[in-house]
Amino acid sequence: ASVSAGIRPPLSESALGALTLNFTIEGRRTEGPEKQAVSAAWFPISAGYFHTLHTPLVRGREFGIQDTAASLPVVLINEVMARRFWSSEDPIGRRLRIDMINEPSREIVGVVGDIRHNRYDREAQPQMYVPYVQHPLVSQDRWVKSRLTMTFVVRSAGDPLRLVPALRAAVAEVDRNLPIFNIKTLDEYVAEQIWQPQQTMTLLAIFGAIAVVLAMTGVYGIMAYAVERRTHEIGIRMALGANRANVLRLVIARGLLLVALGVAIGGRQILSRTSR
Repeated sequence: ASVSAGIRPPLSESALGALTLNFTIEGRRTEGPEKQAVSAAWFPISAGYFHTLHTPLVRGREFGIQDTAASLPVVLINEVMARRFWSSEDPIGRRLRIDMINEPSREIVGVVGDIRHNRYDREAQPQMYVPYVQHPLVSQDRWVKSRLTMTFVVRSAGDPLRLVPALRAAVAEVDRNLPIFNIKTLDEYVAEQIWQPQQTMTLLAIFGAIAVVLAMTGVYGIMAYAVERRTHEIGIRMALGANRANVLRLVIARGLLLVALGVAIGGRQILSRTSR
């Protein structure tokens, strides 16, 4: 099994409230009319976080045991952030300062793959990751640290729920007063994310089926009315030698013409509304 921790993991409820912080890039102009909006989502994580999530390391290195509260402040960024702010240069070794109290200047040591933290159907945004042990609030008092809800991410080769008792026991060895809650598998997190779109698609499918039934009923009514009006004409045609196939083609052609006119008029109305 592989275990890591972080604040606001991907697709979780807490990820919906991910902090987006401004930052400044050392050596670049950030004032005046040419100032560029530089901000990114901010995530404190532990070492091994991306290994556990199987997120690829694009370049540089991940956090390790050498990254401590007393070591050089470092930061990881995702590919979107690297392309947006360092499109023509290598970001490794560059420095940035996050706009936060007591936040030091940090060196970029790696670029990782993009993670869709908020919603699976939304494009990934610029993201920066800092070691949790270098979090500026970790050194604060116990009450402040209690506000920083930590989420553990566990990867297992077998059923992950079988590890729950062992995980609870491991946490209890550290502090029996630490509460453990909201234990879910990744499949459950994903199911929660796609539940609303699934319900929306189900409702659309139901309304679509109802619309098709109503349309078919309307077409049948029009066809029946047209045939009833032309009963005398049809009788004369058959008396003059027309066979059933010819009469059927005549009726169907007229019905298809009416359907085509209806589709054209309805499509024109829809296009006119959407183009406004």
